[in-house]
Amino acid sequence: MLWKIISFLLVGICMFAFGLWLGSIQAEWAKPEHKDAVAYLAMIGGWVSGIATSVAVIISLYATYQASQNNVEKLSLTYKPYSSVDKENYCANIEVVNLRSVPVHIQEFCLEFSGINNHFNINELKANGKEIPYSLYQVGEKWEFAFYPFAKPGNMRFYKSLSENGNPSFRSGFFVVKTSMKQYKLRMPNELLEIMKISYEKQMEIRKNYKEMHGKEMGF
Repeated sequence: MLWKIISFLLVGICMFAFGLWLGSIQAEWAKPEHKDAVAYLAMIGGWVSGIATSVAVIISLYATYQASQNNVEKLSLTYKPYSSVDKENYCANIEVVNLRSVPVHIQEFCLEFSGINNHFNINELKANGKEIPYSLYQVGEKWEFAFYPFAKPGNMRFYKSLSENGNPSFRSGFFVVKTSMKQYKLRMPNELLEIMKISYEKQMEIRKNYKEMHGKEMGF
């Protein structure tokens, strides 16, 4: 970024020097008959000078902002699933990478779905690997969160909690990583949304059958 600012200043100085040189060798512009043209060119020069000054201020502010952000945490999120021949063993996996040499303390991993306002913490669904909370300290340091989205006994409670907090449509969804300072979002792919929709509907069918069966046993 610094070399761009230096280049901009050097170009401005060269343009000024070139204009001054042209003015010195064209002395006839000082004659009275050219006063209107000189006034017009002076006006144009004033506009150009004002625009250049504004651009210089913007670049300076941007450079200052970028410098201030060097000490602020920043993560990148990438979806990298582990495919399987057996679809029920499909494993969703999100790779989190630290982009700056600033410590990042990951506190929660959540999901967000259309039709539901709440973020759903799924820390307990994490499959193996480094548990939450977890901290990243170095540039390029990675951490992964993997979970199995199909309706298995271990995550039935998650789908049940979804049904108790709204009516998820699964048209869109986000992964949400919450740190001690910020939160980061990554859009969920349609493939995963479809899997989770099927799992949710399966859970709803199980609950419906359970209620009907126990209702008959109690004479309802």
